Amino acid sequence: MKRIVTSILLVLAVLQLRSQTVTADSVIIGNGYANKAFYSFQNGTVATMPNNNWDLAVAVYGIQTASIRINGGFGTRLWQYTAGDTTAWNALDTTGLASGTGWIECFDQDTAYEPSAFEYNMTGHPNYGWGVYNSVTHDVNGIALFVTKTYTGSFKKVWVKNQKATTNTMTIRVANLNGSNDTTITFSKTYSNKNYVYIALDDLVVKDLEPANNTYELIFDKYNAFINPPGIYYPVAGVRLNRNIQASEARNIHENDAIYTDYVFSDNMTVIGHDWKIQPPPVWVIVDSLSYFVVDNPGNVWQIWFTGFTGSSSGKYYFNKRQVAFASIEDENNTVVKATVYPNPASEQVQIIYSNETPTNGALQVFDMTGKVVYNAILLPTSGALQVINCQPKQLGWNAGVYVVHVSINGKNAVQKLIIK
Repeated sequence: MKRIVTSILLVLAVLQLRSQTVTADSVIIGNGYANKAFYSFQNGTVATMPNNNWDLAVAVYGIQTASIRINGGFGTRLWQYTAGDTTAWNALDTTGLASGTGWIECFDQDTAYEPSAFEYNMTGHPNYGWGVYNSVTHDVNGIALFVTKTYTGSFKKVWVKNQKATTNTMTIRVANLNGSNDTTITFSKTYSNKNYVYIALDDLVVKDLEPANNTYELIFDKYNAFINPPGIYYPVAGVRLNRNIQASEARNIHENDAIYTDYVFSDNMTVIGHDWKIQPPPVWVIVDSLSYFVVDNPGNVWQIWFTGFTGSSSGKYYFNKRQVAFASIEDENNTVVKATVYPNPASEQVQIIYSNETPTNGALQVFDMTGKVVYNAILLPTSGALQVINCQPKQLGWNAGVYVVHVSINGKNAVQKLIIK
């Protein structure tokens, strides 16, 4: 349901990166990469959760998602039964599973949050693989059966029966292949500021494990990635982007020489990924001249580059970071220009709220996903008082997508991300 959006973060002046403070930091996900860590550029690791004791990650970030991902990094596998429909529940076994006769193995998209493994065989709206959307009730009703190999190595048959729009609930039926332990659970998908809840198919307990999704930008964990060559999915330890976070890669250039305005920003969740390291025996080696730029939740731009990795012994990542563009600007006299957008995401109306405590006019520009300027304004000195610029996206011709609000004052720059729904 979600489409990949690519944008260019464009500003008017190039910052000298050498003048920014470099901070060394690290993240630990434990022996055997047992945990998932959620990282904020401003606050460090904000939370960790066990990553090796669940099978399904059910998306709860919106009522319009049908995403159910699997724990491919720790051995969970999924096959969809393609030789029949849900009426085959009682007779279903694994005949043909190894040969693929009547079955298709399903994988999560590794560059985007959707489509998930349960949507792998989707044909497009209204068919989302495991179910079909009903335009009258707005429910998604299950049409397919699956067999899952759990992280413990057991096999289960799974039927996602429905997702109810009015109650925002999901119902899943699970049983052993011989029909024993046939259990149906219904659970709420209403969670505030969370991306996923987690289910282990052996106990069918819904686990709320993640921090609020507006508190971090990066996820350090072990996950299934598509490796090409040889063209297979394989578990890797790496770094993924949180939803609605964008990043760019500066490869084959020293981190001190890379300027973030030269690179295209993307919400591809594995822009950073795992290939910043290689493993010639006996230790991991960090790829030289490779760094990444990331726009954080407040709209600041950070540069990050890795300096070490311990592998599965402790799962420790070492890296440097520095802030290279700011959501607010402070000059030599400690006077500032502050700018924020509300609401964000927005649809009908956007307020750009600012104060310019300098004696100099500032410039405000809004860029679309192609780098085109779609709005201009002058930020007059305000003596600290808050001023509001009201924008109506539809009247201004702003389509749904990611925009960048750019403020410039006295040769300094600040950016903030704006999402139009």
